[in-house]
Amino acid sequence: LSISPLPFAGLSRGTFVCADLTQTLPLVERRLEGTATSLLQHDRKLAENLETLLREEPLSEAGLVRTLSERIPLKALMYLGNSLPIREWDLAATYEGGSRAVEANRGVNGIDGQLSTFLGLARENAPNWCVLGDLTALYDLAGPWAFNQRKVGSTCLVIINNGGGKIFNRIFNTELFENRHSYDFSHFAAQWRWSYEKWTEVPEKLAVVSKPVMIELVPDAAATKRFWDRYDALFN
Repeated sequence: LSISPLPFAGLSRGTFVCADLTQTLPLVERRLEGTATSLLQHDRKLAENLETLLREEPLSEAGLVRTLSERIPLKALMYLGNSLPIREWDLAATYEGGSRAVEANRGVNGIDGQLSTFLGLARENAPNWCVLGDLTALYDLAGPWAFNQRKVGSTCLVIINNGGGKIFNRIFNTELFENRHSYDFSHFAAQWRWSYEKWTEVPEKLAVVSKPVMIELVPDAAATKRFWDRYDALFN
């Protein structure tokens, strides 16, 4: 379901509704009256279940994304690309302490050029953070050439390496769609003279970096599977 005030669909499938929710939701609430209260209570219960699940599986992919959202400073430029990081941030990121502006280049479901887009947006006077999937990073191996072409401040690129296109794992009953691989990104960082770190959990305190750093974030596969199995049981 795609709902937008703009007169074109955000999805190539499903149902599109052109509506301005700031105008529509108050009308819906008035028409539902008592029903709206029960719907909100139902949503709050689902939110509580999700919070419990994220706390119990902190090393799952969604759990790591939650922790990242808690540790990255609110003043940072935040860029997400492409599909699964956007969806997981939307699902798991915290809003405690305030909201932040998040940039993305969704395109027509394309994963090329995401790192280049981030480096084009990166600012000189604030920390810059980017979270990409592994296949998205592999599609833009030439992207870091742009880093030295302009003045850019503290820059951290997080590559979630789950060994393939795992967004398709829960959609199609075949491994062909996943494009599995066994690569790491240490040599990618070395090629462009970026610092490199490998994380299986997010540190308690994030360092302020002077050199650009590439962080390979490796989720626990078993924890991720448990998370999505339990999530599907709760919400589907």
